[in-house]
Amino acid sequence: MKAVEAAIRGATVLTPTDRLSRELNRQFGQAQRQRGNVAWATPSILPFDAFLQRLWREWLFTSSGEAAPVLLSSLQERRIFQQAIAECEQDRPLQLAATGRAALKAWQLAHAWRVALSDSRFATTEDSEAFVRWASAFDRHCRRENWLDSARLPDFLIDRIRDGSLKPPSRVALAGFDELTPQQQSFLAVIPRVDQTQGPAHSSVPARIELRDASEEFEQAAGWARVLLSRNPRARIGIIVPNLADCRAQVDRLFREALHPGPFPTGPHAYHVSLGLALANYPIVAAALLALETGLPRMRADRVGMLLRSPFIGTASRDGDARAQADLKLRRDHRFEVSREKLRTTHSLFAVRPEEPPEKQRPSEWALTFSRSLAALGWPGDRPLSSDEHQTIEAWNNALSSFSTLDLTQPALRYEEALAELRGLTVDTIFQAEDEGAPVQIMGVEEVAGLEFDALWVSGVHDEQFPRQPRPNAFLPLTLQRENNLPHATPRREVESAQAVLRRLLASAPDVILSYPTTDGEKILKASPLLAALNAEAMLPNLADSTLRRWHRLAPLESLQDETAPPFSSDGVQSGGAGLLKAMAECPFKAFAIYRLNAGPLEDAEFGLSPSEKGTTVHRALELIWTELRSQADLLGLSEDDARELIRRHVAAALIDDSSPFRHLEQRRLEILIQEFLHLERLRRPFTVNRREDKQTVQVGGLTLSIRVDREDELEDGGLVLIDYKTGKIKTNGWVGERLREPQLPLYATARGGKLAGVSLAAIRTGEVGFTAAQEVAALGKVKPMKMDLATLAEERARWATALDRLAIEFRDGVARVDPLPRACDFCELKALCRIRDYSEPEAPDADE
Repeated sequence: MKAVEAAIRGATVLTPTDRLSRELNRQFGQAQRQRGNVAWATPSILPFDAFLQRLWREWLFTSSGEAAPVLLSSLQERRIFQQAIAECEQDRPLQLAATGRAALKAWQLAHAWRVALSDSRFATTEDSEAFVRWASAFDRHCRRENWLDSARLPDFLIDRIRDGSLKPPSRVALAGFDELTPQQQSFLAVIPRVDQTQGPAHSSVPARIELRDASEEFEQAAGWARVLLSRNPRARIGIIVPNLADCRAQVDRLFREALHPGPFPTGPHAYHVSLGLALANYPIVAAALLALETGLPRMRADRVGMLLRSPFIGTASRDGDARAQADLKLRRDHRFEVSREKLRTTHSLFAVRPEEPPEKQRPSEWALTFSRSLAALGWPGDRPLSSDEHQTIEAWNNALSSFSTLDLTQPALRYEEALAELRGLTVDTIFQAEDEGAPVQIMGVEEVAGLEFDALWVSGVHDEQFPRQPRPNAFLPLTLQRENNLPHATPRREVESAQAVLRRLLASAPDVILSYPTTDGEKILKASPLLAALNAEAMLPNLADSTLRRWHRLAPLESLQDETAPPFSSDGVQSGGAGLLKAMAECPFKAFAIYRLNAGPLEDAEFGLSPSEKGTTVHRALELIWTELRSQADLLGLSEDDARELIRRHVAAALIDDSSPFRHLEQRRLEILIQEFLHLERLRRPFTVNRREDKQTVQVGGLTLSIRVDREDELEDGGLVLIDYKTGKIKTNGWVGERLREPQLPLYATARGGKLAGVSLAAIRTGEVGFTAAQEVAALGKVKPMKMDLATLAEERARWATALDRLAIEFRDGVARVDPLPRACDFCELKALCRIRDYSEPEAPDADE
């Protein structure tokens, strides 16, 4: 007898999964319509756990008295177990929540498989001994408060049935169970009649396919499903992925590419992935959690920007431009955090706040406060929501309701504690929008129990998956697990389980394909040894291109090489200065994008000073120091104490941001670096500082540029030394070739007359303080030499002028080809605009690195 037939005859049908219950309810309705019925009583088809909950409610509302226990939710059970662990252990586990979940799982296994916690073998390991302590504390909590947990619910209901206070259904039918736990068997023993229904019983010979890796497996499965759907759009197709939790994103991407090609798929879904994501990972819920952070004393600036850009907050469709401007202004302020008071002036979105809550509240009160705060911020936005988003909001509301039940176990919380608890709950809650009848069902192995398909593809049938290595529970003694034949306890148990799963899968459809990858990264895999007993026929894969690649290959393409922009013409000083020529040298398209299109990355607030702010601070401090000293003689005339005081004063003046919590650390860091740098200045040949932060306007290649040199020193013989401070990494090949990576000093040198004795980049960074220079005499003492194409600085200055003219002329003529120097793309933030990674090969290391 089949399950639907049993339900029609009035039996209560129990299943191991929600999915099978939904499918049997669908089949029941279809059978009633085929009989000509237009209305019928709702069938009693439900999962085993839901059946227990229903019996509990029946007893609670009909026969219980005032002494009835409180049935705990799964969230409450986890929290109580965590409290029990914290109560027993002097040193709390580093991962209390994870330990609590694992211990609760062991507690449930012990009751389901009748493992006696009083057994002396629990004292054989530290983990199992600790678990008994935690379990005893958990049990004490429950008995003291008259709480009932789900692990002991079946035994509680057995007692109620035996004492006559609960009447079970007269007939129960089981569908889709591979095995029953001893506790389930005890429960079913008190039911008057229990039948076992027949599941699918197909007997076709499966096909076996060997593929390169999991990615190729999923591509082939998606293409296979597409072909079947093209032949029969109503076909029911199953795709089994044993490790679906680990590769869900990859599976979803490849099936979307094959079954819903295009950037914005419309119409009914062709496939459904059964395993959901953590509720916190859905954008609309992530926006809600982010919005609730506005109630904290301080909020990270980048997260405020995310909130301003979110479509789920306020009237984003109408004031998106104003909010983007507010985000841009916040970025330019370079604040890492924003206070609650400052936040309210950032944008009108944050100006209206509900009444301030008390410092501490119970979880249910915080749930109400959170809802009011979200309403004040206009969550979930002003645009129409999709069906999936409506379901996600419902799941969010259910999460708030679950959070409210923590009143039973949780003391009053502060705002930040309550928000952290709620965030943890949404991380632990797995949610998936309801299946709308998609023909292709992608699921894990456990969910296939009792289901039937027209065709089935089982992936991952390799030697590490079928069978898997034993995974005994860490908190239960291994000998007890073996004696009681617990799941995953022994190799024999794993082999038997894998054989049962494969038999069930082969019986689920007339057309079954078993595939396995031969590699997983660097690991070599083999076909499951269980395949030999299935007489599976080897089948060659269809190595056709994916849909997207096939379109690219077959579509007629016209090649157009457009690398030249309209010529540049501008009166006055062109913005960018030496940076324009530097960008032109690194990549002509980069210079075109930044200085012609005004393209650029969004700024990000950083923890402490940003690299550019650190560089500005160093430049400012050294400018102030040499404004006071004026020459090396003045420096040599200072005592060590006077030099330290001089450095301290000017570094403090250069660090203008008094609000940074790391200001004193940055000051100390800069004092040490500058003291080390001035020590090198003492060892040089005598010099006088002529110019500091000298700004000039120069003509080069038809462009008028404004340039600045950090310092110009004059030696006793009249020779000039040009110095540019650098707080980043210096490359010694920056002045060679026709494309000068570091054009600032060459540009200043060609514009400045006089005898050139040395040109130097001065490194002032942690771990590297010193001069990297080109010099004709030992003007700077011991230096790291810059590479040069010619023998003398005079010859180099003439060559630099030619190279700089060429770069300026190319920019003026509109040259905009994507032609980066080696490694120039590493830190470029315009790769999404030029899309160089779409067609280029990985670069070899720069010879200078």
